[in-house]
Amino acid sequence: MAAKCCWWNEASFRYTKVVSSAVTSALPEKLHGIMGDAVIFPFAVRKSGSLINGFATIGKVTSGQFTALPNEQFRGRVQWDGSTGNLSITGLKMGDSGTYEILNNDDETKDKSFQYHLTVYVPVLAPSVIVTHDEHPCKLLCTVGRGTQVTLSWYREGESLIHTPLVNAPYHLPVPVCESGSYTCEAENSVSIEMASVTLGDECADLPPPRIRSTEHRT
Repeated sequence: MAAKCCWWNEASFRYTKVVSSAVTSALPEKLHGIMGDAVIFPFAVRKSGSLINGFATIGKVTSGQFTALPNEQFRGRVQWDGSTGNLSITGLKMGDSGTYEILNNDDETKDKSFQYHLTVYVPVLAPSVIVTHDEHPCKLLCTVGRGTQVTLSWYREGESLIHTPLVNAPYHLPVPVCESGSYTCEAENSVSIEMASVTLGDECADLPPPRIRSTEHRT
């Protein structure tokens, strides 16, 4: 089999998406939120407890009654659902990423504490793809215009070609092309995934020159 003309960096990075990890005594549970949406903290407070961000208490439940404590960052955004006991933050902002703690005092003989690490993401926009013919003989350029902690990847016929480490948009990922086929650019982060595809013909294939058959003229 002839060697391919296109080469990609073999030291590319692959990002493994982690949605949630189990609560342990050592590590906080990971929560992912989307900017503008709400995050609900899983552990319920039925009668008494609080929501703490860093060292500041931002919400408190006492005898089944909720009070949002004064805090400029979270003004009007900390809520408690009395039917489920879940505390939440609405209208998420990028600055809301950080460590939170639910302190549960429902059991009067023993307090329970549950820690969470929240990361707020901007979802990705669908990437755009352009084809140029100035080298290789073609080059594809994938551009993602919005998204945080994004992985950009190129695939040909479902086979991975190249991928980035985590990046923030806007970001561009070029790839040289020397074969025809269907190419897909995928933009992904922990809360969203978008794709764009293009099909290339022989104009982007590195074809051998045509064989010229000589003809003898007999006299």
